Amino acid sequence: MFIQKQQIAELLGQLGMASSRLVDAEGSHEDLPNMSHAYTRIGDEVVEFDRSHLRRLYWDSPAGGILSTASDMAKYIQFHMNGGRVDGVQVIPEVMKT
Repeated sequence: MFIQKQQIAELLGQLGMASSRLVDAEGSHEDLPNMSHAYTRIGDEVVEFDRSHLRRLYWDSPAGGILSTASDMAKYIQFHMNGGRVDGVQVIPEVMKT
């Protein structure tokens, strides 16, 4: 079953994952306040990695194109441990739990 971008955004909201975003071609993830800064080496110099390069990764990344914080990922893990429920409410259909 393919999940659309809007459905993922809604699920992140239902889970309270306010510091998580989908990486997209428009760069809406680039304004995340808690996002760490990546650095790379160019020759002998260490420079900040240009976040716009992440746009090319968006659906192809191992995390499904989601950038998140540790506290938000804890919410995601708890969601799965609760069988797809948030505060006692079934958020995903039973068929998707397997």
